Amino acid sequence: LPLETAVGGSMVSKTFGDFPNAFLTGSGLDNVLIEVAPAEFGNIQAAAQLAGRLGAGLPDHTIMQLSTAFSDTVDPVLAANASLILVGEPLKFTSLKDKSQFPSLVFDNKNLLSDQSALELVTRPQSGEDAGYLAIRGYDATTSKVLLAVMGSSPAGLTYAVGGLTSKQAAKNNFLIVTGKNEETGWLDAGIATGEIVTPSSLQTPVAPGVDAVQTFRISMLKWVVPAMVVLLAVMLLFLYIEIRLRLNKKQ
Repeated sequence: LPLETAVGGSMVSKTFGDFPNAFLTGSGLDNVLIEVAPAEFGNIQAAAQLAGRLGAGLPDHTIMQLSTAFSDTVDPVLAANASLILVGEPLKFTSLKDKSQFPSLVFDNKNLLSDQSALELVTRPQSGEDAGYLAIRGYDATTSKVLLAVMGSSPAGLTYAVGGLTSKQAAKNNFLIVTGKNEETGWLDAGIATGEIVTPSSLQTPVAPGVDAVQTFRISMLKWVVPAMVVLLAVMLLFLYIEIRLRLNKKQ
């Protein structure tokens, strides 16, 4: 399903290349809320790094009015009127579990992306592997609000996600999986962009856990490319045989 079709002109498509500028529409970040998953100091460190990047995008001498809160104590009124940045383990966010923000994302009890996720391509890290996840979307054209999720299956995975946010590969995508330094898989996903479940008929075949998505694509290509090449070669040999017979007949 092309992203343009899914968006339909009413949604505001965002990519990670829009960070931090998409969050600088207010006065001193007064319309931005960072929700931090509780119980892990690494989550606070990650949130501080993101706040630093946001602050670096402000004009000099601007007073920062950024709001922060733990995900289990956030003011719903504040959250409803602000651009949000979710930081931490996916299962710590009720809004992700009840599918009110990124309904196409489903995580298992180890905070790893589940193959039940309604994504255009699902590639899962191997069991026990540290993984970082990034997702970003806008809302309709009547608001400048942006929703960004910076998540990790572990403290190391969250560190990967924070680092991957400003990578070159991330810039043109709205969903990214990071499993190590320079180990990123990202794409533009219609379900992420629209905040809706894309119908199964428009989704590609899921990739098995631990399987490289690019390698799987190459193998699937070979399944029909090789037979096609064999048929083409046979046809060429047939034409060559006919040409030789015609020349021999002319000489006789």
